[in-house]
Parts: sequence; structure tokens; C-alpha cells
Amino acid sequence: MKKTLLIIICAVFSVFPIFAQSFEMDTITYKLDPNMKEHLIGVKYNYAFTNAFTWPDMSPKYAKKVKNISLMYTYYHPMWAFNYFGIQTGIRYSEYEFIPNCDNEEYNELKQTTTNIEVPILTAIHYNIGEKYRVLFSFGPYLGYRLTTDQNNGFNNADPRWDYGIDSNIGFAIRMHHFEIHIETEFKYSFSFLYDPKKIDNIYWIHIHPYQISPGITLYYHF
Repeated sequence: MKKTLLIIICAVFSVFPIFAQSFEMDTITYKLDPNMKEHLIGVKYNYAFTNAFTWPDMSPKYAKKVKNISLMYTYYHPMWAFNYFGIQTGIRYSEYEFIPNCDNEEYNELKQTTTNIEVPILTAIHYNIGEKYRVLFSFGPYLGYRLTTDQNNGFNNADPRWDYGIDSNIGFAIRMHHFEIHIETEFKYSFSFLYDPKKIDNIYWIHIHPYQISPGITLYYHF
């Protein structure tokens, strides 16, 4: 046991000089080689304003949803000698609410809240400002699944459960030692219908596409 522990301690200390060549630590941040690949894993929280694009117009109201949390992974890599690009993915738990607000009572009865699981796959563009800050922009598709609904009879068999759409973020980052904080505004738009278009009428179809606008914050760890 003592021999095994000694081997582990020696192995750990032998790694320190390697990291010392890549990082110059000070009391606030660290310096990165412009061509160095970066791996970040973190937890993200969003405060969401949800709504939907509708046809015909149902004048939906915005709803505030607080249960939006993600486990995120970001990989920054140099490409063609430019260190601006990366890939971002993860798994996200989100809430959406649709509140129609029109004169048609049949449309108003379509009010619904859903919880979703989503997996984004984004192109993550960043621009470093000195050693402490980055400007961030990401965009790409996401795939999701609607887990629950507040409808009395649950999901209708004809209503779509699978969700897919586009996701984009813009913001900035603050780097501190091995940690990094991302502060962003996110926009998600679903290409999937919330309801079967023929739910009310076989001739006059309805189109309801949910979306979210949400400020968010992510705490990342470099590894």
C-alpha cells in the first residue's frame, strides 16, 4: 500500500512541470498559448422568457420560466492558425409555456407548459481580449424531446414529442485561474410544431413554434 501511494505521489508531481510550461499562474488569471487546445466543462443556468410564433395569429403572451439548467462541454481548438473556433455541446433541461391571448376561445384552450430535454451541437466562436476576457458567439442546431405536459390528458398521440431547432448565444467570458464564467443571452427557436397542425380543423391548420429568449450564466472548469 505504501509503495502504491508513493508511486501515485511521484506521478502527480511529475506532471507539474508539464503544466508549468503551458500556464503562467498569477493571482488573477493564466496565460494561454494561442495554439493550445482548451477543454471546458461546466454548469449553465438560464432565466427564460418563452413564447411562440403562431399562425393564425393568437397574440401569445410571454411567460417567465426559471427551471432551465444545463451540463455543458466546450472544446476550443486552433483551425488554420486562427484560434477563434470551437465546438459546444451538452444536455439541457428546459421549460416552455405557450399562452394564447386572442378572441378565439378554442385557440385559448391550447395553453400548455412542457418540460424538455435538449442536446445542442454548436459552433463556438470566441475572440480573446487580453488574458482575462473573451467575446463569445455560438450557433447551431439542437435536438430535444418533450418529457411532460400540464395538459389534463397528457400528450395527444398526434402531437409531436420530438423537438428540433436552432440555438444561438452571444456574450462575453471572464477567465480566472482554471475557471471561466460565461455571461450570455440565448435565443432558441423550434422548427417542430407544438401541436399537430390539424388538431382543431382538417382544413384550417394551426402552426405553433415555441421559442425562448434567456439570459444565462455558465461556470466552466478547464481540464
